[in-house]
Amino acid sequence: MKKRVTLTIDEECIRHAKAYAKMHGKSVSQLVEDYFAIMGKPIKTRPYEELSPIVRSMAGSLKGSLKDDGIKNYREVYGDYLEDKYR
Repeated sequence: MKKRVTLTIDEECIRHAKAYAKMHGKSVSQLVEDYFAIMGKPIKTRPYEELSPIVRSMAGSLKGSLKDDGIKNYREVYGDYLEDKYR
C-alpha cells in the first residue's frame, strides 16, 4: 500500500532531485522510496550498484589491509600501523 508523505526540502535540492530523476527515468518519489529501501537493509547485503557513486569509487582502496575473509577491525589496522611506525 502506498501512502503520501510531505517533505520540506530546500528548493535547490528539489531542482537537483528532479533533474537526477529525469536523467534516470524515475520520479522523485521513486528516488526517495529507493533510498528509504536501501536504508532498511544491512550494509553487507546491499548490492554494489546501490552504493552511491562516491562510495563505489572508493571500493577496493583498502585492499591489502584486509584478512583473507575480508575482515580486519580498525584496532588491528591501527596497531599494525603503529608497529611499523615505531620499529
